[in-house]
Amino acid sequence: MKLTENCYWIVAILYLAIADDGGDEKDGDDLDDEEDGDDVDDLEEDEEEEDDEDVSDVEDIEDEDNVEQNINHKHKLPVSDNQHHPKRIHTTKSQDKARKYGIDLDTVRANPSITTLKRIVAEINSQLPSGASKLRKSLKKQDLLESLFDFFSVPMNERCENIGTSKHRRQEYVLKFNSLDRGYAEAKKWFERGSDKSNSDCECERCEGKPWPSSSIGSVIAVPSIDVCPRVPAIKNIEDAITQVEDGTIRALRDKCYKTNNWKCLRNKILEREIMVIPNDATDSKHINGKIDYGHYAAMEQENDITIGTQKVYNSTWNGYYRFQCQRYKHFYNKEFDPTIVTEMTPKDICAYVYKQCEPRDTTDEHGNPIGCLGHSISTALAIQSAITRYYNINGRRKAIFEYDETQQKWVGNPTQSEDVRRYIRSLRRRKARRGEAAESVRALTPNDMNDLYTYCQQEGVIGARQYCAYLFAYLCLLRGDEVLNIQWTHIEFRKRYITLTLNFRKTAQGGGIKPFILWRNNYNKYLCPVRAYMRWLYYRGETDGYFFVVRNDNQDLDVAQR
Repeated sequence: MKLTENCYWIVAILYLAIADDGGDEKDGDDLDDEEDGDDVDDLEEDEEEEDDEDVSDVEDIEDEDNVEQNINHKHKLPVSDNQHHPKRIHTTKSQDKARKYGIDLDTVRANPSITTLKRIVAEINSQLPSGASKLRKSLKKQDLLESLFDFFSVPMNERCENIGTSKHRRQEYVLKFNSLDRGYAEAKKWFERGSDKSNSDCECERCEGKPWPSSSIGSVIAVPSIDVCPRVPAIKNIEDAITQVEDGTIRALRDKCYKTNNWKCLRNKILEREIMVIPNDATDSKHINGKIDYGHYAAMEQENDITIGTQKVYNSTWNGYYRFQCQRYKHFYNKEFDPTIVTEMTPKDICAYVYKQCEPRDTTDEHGNPIGCLGHSISTALAIQSAITRYYNINGRRKAIFEYDETQQKWVGNPTQSEDVRRYIRSLRRRKARRGEAAESVRALTPNDMNDLYTYCQQEGVIGARQYCAYLFAYLCLLRGDEVLNIQWTHIEFRKRYITLTLNFRKTAQGGGIKPFILWRNNYNKYLCPVRAYMRWLYYRGETDGYFFVVRNDNQDLDVAQR
């Protein structure tokens, strides 16, 4: 019994001891809180005294200025929390100009919202006379404030904090421009090398119409070394490329940058321009030690295995693909597109361009909005694939399989031969066929159609004789239109009962070796007789050299009206 009572007393003593300690801690915390509260009260009293002094200063300034009370307060806004008492703009000239447009510059300086600034800029632009330079519309608040302060000629000491002029902004971001655009940096260096130059002399898009207030005009800057990659002049069409090759611009870049670190980035652009020009005479080539450098022309000619028309189509298709990828990479990846860098994303880039060109026009996104596909045929998709294939073949990617080489640690082969591109082209072809857009051959001509052509051409006289002879040759020999028009007098050998037609070029046999066509006389269906059609046209044409179905005025004037 005594042991139990002793235990109770021990527990009670411990409880009281713990309670006393908690009370002491609580009292200490209360004392700290009271001290902090005293400090806060002191700070609040100091701030109130400072606010009273600021208010008195502002009231004194307002009394001294005597500003008119009839100002249009259309855009007057409540003062922001972080700027209770902004400084006022004292320049009378700026205030007077702002009043003409119904603007209060003090409210502009009071840090309004970007929506209000945009509305002010729009109203000022609407009041400006036609032909005057408009204020720029920007998505950044700082740019809008700069435009307004520049327009009203507000001095720097009366502007908001960190708001300068467009002049200071250009000087401030010059290093950023130099890092982004090497051409802009070179234009700046070129401008600083002479005091008599201005930005109107530079054709750069950044410099055109924008004066550069350089502080180092007339200073001498060394010409950039060979480590700085030169720029290949831009071209808009094939004629520009031919001009650059003929005037020696491309050859100078080749001689300067060949076997240097810059050759890798210039090689493709230089080759693109060189393969568009075929030399007329080997004697015009560059002489090396008194001898002609035929290797340069051999390297150019080995790529000219297609006709000029096909080459133009390939160049146009590639330019469209390049522009599309440049815009796509800048919008989605915020970087420049480099076709020479082939990665695992290159086949997907090719599929994206084919998708844009050949998917139906009514293609929509997940929200039902049209995405701007052009709806071209499957032939356009195959032409795009051929043009891109040729570009990568020229640049040394002739391997049929597109794969990752572990040894070289890079992707090798032609990206158009990848499984992604092939699978997408097959899918596009099937979907086009299901929609009824599959390519269909033109209906073949029948003897009845040829009879109708014969009857029609009989009414045309001389022109009808030439046309029907060309139609009949194309019908019997299965020739294309250009193949018929390229038939010359020397290609036809006439015998009494048949005609021998020997062509030197066909699309399906561009290497020559074409077997002759034997066209026999037809006495049963005279409208299908090649001998009669040939003799009839020969009567009007005459036995002269040149193209058989073309009569030239310079050397083949037959005076058919007298026949």
